[in-house]
Amino acid sequence: MQSYFNLTNGETIMTTNNINKKPSFHAFYVQGEKEETTWTKVGVAWNHKDEKGFNLVLDVLPINFDGEIVLREPKD
Repeated sequence: MQSYFNLTNGETIMTTNNINKKPSFHAFYVQGEKEETTWTKVGVAWNHKDEKGFNLVLDVLPINFDGEIVLREPKD
């Protein structure tokens, strides 16, 4: 069973069998073009064990969706 926890620093972690795992990706809502592009963090994602998919957890959903959701590896 998987559980998701939002930490006080804004980070989300997933626990599976009592093992904490940091997200594989951060999810961003990207809107606009070139200099007017805005990136808003909206969630996180974890790779599946077989690496053929991932679990996506969104904290928010854009109301007037006119952009895209982009997954990026976290910066260390």
